Amino acid sequence: MENLEPIVLQSLTTVLEITHPQMGPRNNREFHTRARAVDYLVDGKVAEAGDLLIQRFKAIEMSITDKSWTVAEHLELLPPAAVSSTTEPERAQALAIATREFKFKQGITRSGGRSPSPYAGRQASGGGGGHQK
Repeated sequence: MENLEPIVLQSLTTVLEITHPQMGPRNNREFHTRARAVDYLVDGKVAEAGDLLIQRFKAIEMSITDKSWTVAEHLELLPPAAVSSTTEPERAQALAIATREFKFKQGITRSGGRSPSPYAGRQASGGGGGHQK
């Protein structure tokens, strides 16, 4: 395969996406996954191609069982959007913030609308609190 160039992804982004802009996000994602996998294979990167494909497989499976793409999309090795102005560190930071907010809201819901106490779940020590004499 010395004479082959990894051009499937390039062909997808310069020809197919332009001539078929109505393909939709799911089909676009499938094309990007397979195009990158074929390019990996052309480069002799069999393990990378396998990783890419199995992670897509697991993400689709999880989205079906969970009936949501919210968590499943994070299993994939492709970036969430093929072309993005957001860097990976920015995305990771945004995800961390969203996760903290979600956990905080879950805590408020479980505590009946009150902000969860930082002392909840602690056992009182035998001293009874207050100042020691």
